Amino acid sequence: MPILKLFLVLFGNNWRAILLSAVAATTFWFFNALNKNYNTRLNYPLEFSFKRDSVVIVDPLPEVVIVDVSGGGWNLMRKTFLFSATPVLIELDNPTEIKFFTRASLLPLITEQLGGITLDFVVTDTLFINIEERAEKRLKVLVDSSAIPLREKYRVISSIRINPDSVDVRGPKSMIDTLSGSYTIQFSKRNIDGDFNDEFDVDFDNNLLRPIPDEINLRFDVAEFERTAIQIPLETTNFPADSSIYLQDAVIQLNYTVRTRDIKKVRSAEFHITADLTMVDKADSTILPILIAFPTYVMEIELVPESLKVVYAN
Repeated sequence: MPILKLFLVLFGNNWRAILLSAVAATTFWFFNALNKNYNTRLNYPLEFSFKRDSVVIVDPLPEVVIVDVSGGGWNLMRKTFLFSATPVLIELDNPTEIKFFTRASLLPLITEQLGGITLDFVVTDTLFINIEERAEKRLKVLVDSSAIPLREKYRVISSIRINPDSVDVRGPKSMIDTLSGSYTIQFSKRNIDGDFNDEFDVDFDNNLLRPIPDEINLRFDVAEFERTAIQIPLETTNFPADSSIYLQDAVIQLNYTVRTRDIKKVRSAEFHITADLTMVDKADSTILPILIAFPTYVMEIELVPESLKVVYAN
């Protein structure tokens, strides 16, 4: 406290009177100064008035306009504090058709509403307005089944249930017009290996597009499958009983896909593969095997080899 001690040493018990004199002098100077005229630059608040129920504000509306003004100190002080300044009101009769206000168009609007101070110059060159008509479009909700991120060996075994199966999207007309007629669900979860029942947010990465509803439920069933093989005895048709013509191989390999849980119940007797001599290709003495029976729970059946060699004994 060295300054306070020095003050007391110099002025002793008169310090109160001196301090009051200083405050009085400062107050007199301050009020005297406020009675003079000044010129200053202000960021003056704006307010836009228009019917908002059928339009969308695409870009934030300007909040202030920069102006050079002059006037008495009292009035300028009131205008300097934005919480006490009445904003300049700009009425938009056709908000979707007005794209900007130039300095020349702003001048009469601001001059008329400032009150108590004089507008010398509008510093802001242009105020840009981006308001569009609100539009709406219904989109069909889709799932790309080939893009479902399943764990290896797993497959979808049911219909894909989407609820609801469509959404209404509202937003600026220019953005709504760019939307296709559908919305495809995007998966964030990976390696799905069980029955699926989850909610998805409808998201356009744009807060001006509002989906109704904004959430979709997706359900489907999943099971694990295996690719395996089995050896099946061939059945022959129209071959001579004396074995003068016969097949080079008596069995054929059958590759197939089946649910993992059903692997153990597969039996070779459930498959019937025939080779008909009347269908022989005389050019290379081969026959295409024909699968005539198989269990309904197997799929993607492949016969190896694809053709059978016919042997003529003589």
